[in-house]
Amino acid sequence: MDKLRAGAPAGRGAAEKPAAEKRAVAEGQVAKKLAAGNPAAVSQAAENRGAAGGQPSDGRAAMTVCGPVAPGEIGLASMSEHVMYDGGFLRERLLGRLRPHSLPISEGDKLCLENVGILQKNCVLAWDALRQDDEAAMQKEAMLFGRLGGGAILDLSVCGTRLGAAALRRISEATGVRIVASSGFEAADARPAEFSEASAGSAGVGAYLAHIRREIGEGIDGTGVRAGHVYAGLLDFGPAEECALRAAARACGESGLSMTVKLWRGAGCAGRAMKILAEEGADLARVIFANVPLTTTPGFADALRDPTLYRPDTESAKAILARGCSISYEFSNMMGLELADVYNAGDWAPISALVALIREGYAAQIVVGTGCAGKIALHQSGGEGFCRLFYRGIPVLRDAAGVSDYALRLIMRRNPATLLSAR
Repeated sequence: MDKLRAGAPAGRGAAEKPAAEKRAVAEGQVAKKLAAGNPAAVSQAAENRGAAGGQPSDGRAAMTVCGPVAPGEIGLASMSEHVMYDGGFLRERLLGRLRPHSLPISEGDKLCLENVGILQKNCVLAWDALRQDDEAAMQKEAMLFGRLGGGAILDLSVCGTRLGAAALRRISEATGVRIVASSGFEAADARPAEFSEASAGSAGVGAYLAHIRREIGEGIDGTGVRAGHVYAGLLDFGPAEECALRAAARACGESGLSMTVKLWRGAGCAGRAMKILAEEGADLARVIFANVPLTTTPGFADALRDPTLYRPDTESAKAILARGCSISYEFSNMMGLELADVYNAGDWAPISALVALIREGYAAQIVVGTGCAGKIALHQSGGEGFCRLFYRGIPVLRDAAGVSDYALRLIMRRNPATLLSAR
């Protein structure tokens, strides 16, 4: 772990190649893959990858909740998290899918020892399980993350799900962990009324863009905390979500910031999303797609009859990577939904797919996080919080799968520093 923190060369088995040679090999592999799908992205991706040592050297800075910092101060980063967060929209979205049950729990119950096991398997049964509204608890989570070597957290909470930008700054100041806040919009069912599906026609892209510009340039909710990243969540991809995506893309083109696009229902809409991003002037080399499927997705009954239907699958990811975009993988704190037959088949298959992508030369286009999104995922509830990256993520990649420390430094240090930094 210390080698990852310091960025020192380290090997597994045979002697490591010199750093410059390894960088050239990795960049060459990435460039070849980019050229296959989008030749114009090659030169831009090479520029964005930065100078030797893994950090951009052209005066870029990352905008954190405490102000701009040099890329080298980002450190080891978790790139898909929520800090002060309200995930109640997930209950409203998913509750109708649940089978009738006799579990001893009500929607207003507070998370406690007596119901934590139930909520770990069916997280939407109580509002409290889906909220991260305790600033002291989130400060502890960030502190534990920092003690294990974590340097920065990308918070993907936005209007409608974010529970206080000022709290983000206090948590960062107290723990020393850099936090980058996001601006943008969640899927249409998780937004304030003025940005709902019903208002999309009258609001248009301009209203969405004005909101993002304000949070980037002036700050969030009058706090002076400026967003350093842009986010767009896609569920049904209706008019409101298209407006938000177009606005986010324009804001990224104007500001140079990176953005995350979360695919709530798989990669089926990724092609349409990339087309819109390009139309609106976003640099695809600075776009991260989250929640990209890395396995086949058989139905529950089909998987029961034939478990081999569930297996690693990299095709959706490769289609996105070929356009020059990055993908984000979450070493998720398991939050189940057994009553809707959303089964936990383990993480071996997606991790296997992730390792395959790394071995095929895509390490320079991968970032990771834990997707922490509710009290049920925190240490206080028996979860692992942001620290799952250290408890599970790094060990399984390095020790079980044999991913090199060089590739891990790309994924966890260099790529985040590059993506979070703008001129």
